Amino acid sequence: MATIWKFDFLRMRMANWLIASVLIIIGIISTTTVSAAQDSSLVAVDSIQVQAFDFVVDPLRNVYAFTRRNTIVKYSPSGDSLFEYASVNYGMPRTMDVSNPLRPFLFFENYLVAVVLDRTLSELYEYQLTNFDMDVRLAAPASDNGIWMYNWASVLKRYDPNSQLFVESNQMQRQLIGFEPSQIFVTEGQILLHDERVGTLYQISRYGVILKQIETGFKGRVQLSGSWCTYFDEARQRLYYLNWQTEKAIQNNIPYIDLSHIGGVSSALLQGKFVYASTLGQILIFEYR
Repeated sequence: MATIWKFDFLRMRMANWLIASVLIIIGIISTTTVSAAQDSSLVAVDSIQVQAFDFVVDPLRNVYAFTRRNTIVKYSPSGDSLFEYASVNYGMPRTMDVSNPLRPFLFFENYLVAVVLDRTLSELYEYQLTNFDMDVRLAAPASDNGIWMYNWASVLKRYDPNSQLFVESNQMQRQLIGFEPSQIFVTEGQILLHDERVGTLYQISRYGVILKQIETGFKGRVQLSGSWCTYFDEARQRLYYLNWQTEKAIQNNIPYIDLSHIGGVSSALLQGKFVYASTLGQILIFEYR
């Protein structure tokens, strides 16, 4: 498939290096601030007035609101409306990955299409995923501006920016019996697959080797924030630390962030030391101090 690139590779590599540096800093802040969350207080710092049925937050604290007008609106950390995106052909995406704020990645499950945007939410290029694999189930961006795909035969594939197959795992059906992943996340060192039905997360190496099975108990959509897997449930932002070397001690100390005092929260996300809570007509932003 012909892919049109609008930026040269040098600028892409520099941008990715900057993003990686920011992610490291935010990861450190997340670990140090969240671990003391039960002894801290939530302080309201801002709000975004928007009718959103869903939203995501990138590492630079930009908010992307999914509106009922079938648009995605990008807001600055201070709540200013910046850019807007609407797909003429595909409607609203199943998922939006903003782990790289310079390359938001949209997956349109019903059409097996992925669209990559720039920071202004303008389309850079489009993947017709069936050109790679007729059996695609999940898709996510790779750190080199390529793409990761997981298919219905339990095979993980990575394609490079030139659409060439770079990594292909063996079939993992025998190891993943009964596992039906609905979410895929790509981190610096591994791929994470999550089954919303049963609250099971698998950590898989970038070469398709299963590293660990984690029973988070999070039966619904989860998000990643640094080393934390987070899940909103019954007015609580529940947390699971993904560094298995220290996870037991941290799980015992901080099982959740209580949001019951806010009232009317339908969903919430954690980004660094900030908590984002969606209520009727607005997204509230809190900070742990």
